[in-house]
Amino acid sequence: MVSDARDGAERVRKIVHGLRSFSRSREQDPSTPLVVADVLDAALRLTGNEVRHRAQLVRELGPVPRVVADDGQLTQVFINLLINASHAIPEGHSDQNRITVRTRTDDQGRAVIEVEDTGQGIAPEVQARVFDPFFTTKDVGEGTGLGLSICHGIITGLGGQISIESAPEHGTVVRVVLPGHAGAPARDAAPAPASEAVTAANGRTRHRVMLVDDEPQVAHTMERLLRRDYDITVALCGRDAIDHITRGARFDAIVTDMMMPNMTGIELSEELRRVAPDQAQRLIFLSGGAFTAQARERLDELGAPQLEKPVTAKELRACVLRVVTEARPPAP
Repeated sequence: MVSDARDGAERVRKIVHGLRSFSRSREQDPSTPLVVADVLDAALRLTGNEVRHRAQLVRELGPVPRVVADDGQLTQVFINLLINASHAIPEGHSDQNRITVRTRTDDQGRAVIEVEDTGQGIAPEVQARVFDPFFTTKDVGEGTGLGLSICHGIITGLGGQISIESAPEHGTVVRVVLPGHAGAPARDAAPAPASEAVTAANGRTRHRVMLVDDEPQVAHTMERLLRRDYDITVALCGRDAIDHITRGARFDAIVTDMMMPNMTGIELSEELRRVAPDQAQRLIFLSGGAFTAQARERLDELGAPQLEKPVTAKELRACVLRVVTEARPPAP
C-alpha cells in the first residue's frame, strides 16, 4: 500500500513537472523552422520498443514543408500519438497489426502528419471527448488523460489542427495539420531511417549510452542533451533495457530512473549484475528524492553515481562523460 502510494506520488510529480515545462515553453515564441521528418524520427526512436511489441511500423513519409514549432513540444505530440496507437493494439501478434506514420502536403501547402493504427478503434461518443483534459479510456493507473489534451493545446497554439477518424474494430487515424513556414524551402524529402552505425563523421567511434526512463518526455529531453556526443539508445522500462543487453548490446553508460513501474532502477541494477556484471558498473541513477531508508542504503552500497531530478544539462553531461571515460575503449 505504501509502495503504491509512493509510486503514485512520484508519477504525479513527473506529470506536474511536465505540465510546468509545457507552460514555460508556451511562453516562448518558437522561430526555428523544423524538418518534420527529423522530429518524427526522434519520436520513433523513443517509442520503438513500445511499437515493436504490438505492431509492424510502416513509414510513408512524403515531402512536406518545414514548420515553425518548438522541437521538444512537437516531439512530445508525436510521442503521445505513437504511444496511444500502440496501446490501442494488444500485445502479441505484432505481425498481424500495423502502425503507419504518414506525411504529405495538402492543397493549401500545409504539412499533414497522420498516425494510423489497426487497433480496436474508438466509439463515436468517446471521440467527442478525447481532447478533454483528464479524459481517458485506459484502466485506472494506466493513463492520466492529459496526453491528447496537451497535444491539442500544442497544435492549436501553432495555428494547426488535430483530429481523429475512428470506428470500433476498424482502427484509428489521428491527423495533425500544420501551416508551412513561408521562408523555408517548399519541401523537405524524408530522410532514410536512422543508421545503426556508431561512427562519427571524423571516423572515430562514439561511445554508446542507454537512457532508461518510463516517461518518454524525460527520455527525449536527455536524448537531446546527449545525442551530439554519443550514440543513444532509449528504453522506456527496465525490461526493455535488459532485452537490449541480453541481445548483445553493450553500453559505456546507462542512465536510469529510479522510480519505474514493474522494475525499479535498483532492480535493474540487480538484474544487470546477474546477466551482465560489466554493464552494472556503467549505471548512473536519476532520482526524484522519494526513497525509503532501505533504498538509500542500497544505493550507497552500489556506489553508482546519482543525479537528483530535475538534473541540469551540465550535471548530466559531466556525469556521463566521467562514466564513459572509465569505460574506454567504446563498447562494440
